[in-house]
Amino acid sequence: MSLHQFRVGQTVRLKRSAAMSQRVPEIFEVTMTLPPRENLPQYRIRSDAENHERVVTQDSLEAVGGAI
Repeated sequence: MSLHQFRVGQTVRLKRSAAMSQRVPEIFEVTMTLPPRENLPQYRIRSDAENHERVVTQDSLEAVGGAI
């Protein structure tokens, strides 16, 4: 099983996909680590630009500044 690479409070960038709206913010803060989904660690993330949180898998995030 994979380990979480990001920590609560860390600023991360949501990787863009072709299906993603251009209005989706790019920068988020990790608010919670969650159990893996299909062997990929999950996170709850939020942006000040949105009124809700998102749940994403680790492969859709990257550390801001490129360092983990």
